[in-house]
Amino acid sequence: MSALWQSENRPAARPVFSEAYRELHGAPPRPLRGIRRGSFTLHEDLAEGRTELFDLRADPHEQVDIAPDRPADVAELLVELHRFHANEREAEPMESIPPADLQLLRRLGYIE
Repeated sequence: MSALWQSENRPAARPVFSEAYRELHGAPPRPLRGIRRGSFTLHEDLAEGRTELFDLRADPHEQVDIAPDRPADVAELLVELHRFHANEREAEPMESIPPADLQLLRRLGYIE
């Protein structure tokens, strides 16, 4: 998956979405969402209401936030990111997951 996320050969019309939880200094995990389209990657910190935009072609290590300089790109990517998450399906009830799959998920640490 990281090869797709980092690849510059990926078609610009097909975005890649991400979601993670970051823990800082013992505080509860904060939800982070992202979208990569073309050379741009946008990170949205839902807990702090902060959005960052990076141009991976010019800044592959995501050191310089260019969101203040590119508000139109930020707005466009946020709309696409929010549309994607608004269309997510509800999680499947645990009872409908086969026991062998539940055991594998537990062994991998995805559930307790």
